[in-house]
Amino acid sequence: MRLLFQGGSVVTGQGVRRADILVEGEKILDVCRDIPPIGAQVVDVSGMLLFPGFIDAHTHFDLDVCNTTTADDFTSGSRAALRGGTTTIIDFACPNKGESLHHGLDLWHRKADGKCWCDYGFHMTIDDWNAEIEKEIDDINILQATFLAMRRAVEQLSTRPDIVLVDGNREPDLGGLPVKTIVKGDSLWKIAQKQYGDGSQWKKIYDANKDAIESAAKKYGKKSSDSGKWIYPGVSLIIP
Repeated sequence: MRLLFQGGSVVTGQGVRRADILVEGEKILDVCRDIPPIGAQVVDVSGMLLFPGFIDAHTHFDLDVCNTTTADDFTSGSRAALRGGTTTIIDFACPNKGESLHHGLDLWHRKADGKCWCDYGFHMTIDDWNAEIEKEIDDINILQATFLAMRRAVEQLSTRPDIVLVDGNREPDLGGLPVKTIVKGDSLWKIAQKQYGDGSQWKKIYDANKDAIESAAKKYGKKSSDSGKWIYPGVSLIIP
């Protein structure tokens, strides 16, 4: 069955424009002005905004927590999401302490499969740590998925950084960019020591990145970085 949404304004990453949308099944066939209504049921959306489906990247459906269960399961929650224009949800799969990640993932599939009205995926929650879970991380590819997300985020930066600071102790491949992992106790002094062989050159790095460093400090609820004494994850540094 074809549907023609006619007379609305389409919202995209490039802005808002007047256009019709022709849909067949789950596929958008065309987006342009004045699509002829041949073989299609016309839906008049004059004066309305047409958005791509929203993605809710943080949901907790059918979750047992603190001796109760969240109000929505995957059926009621996904139907409510669709009513509000959300077409994809990403729910937290939460194995109990002592359970494997595979067990938690299987449990969430049983909760969602065949019951969810919209598209869905899962975040894995790690509530416990042992040798088995450490092996499972690579098996389920959580680590590689995280590295892929980092690489895509860096590729979309408008300015190519000279070095990327990563919150963690593993260095991802970011397309040849120098990477420094940030762990507790790191400082601009240590970065200057590594880059210049002289930690006292730290202020050169701070001065070149002052706005980014101070912005990150405020993001983490601090008044300032104390002139570069504190650096925070997510800051891309330019090394002069």
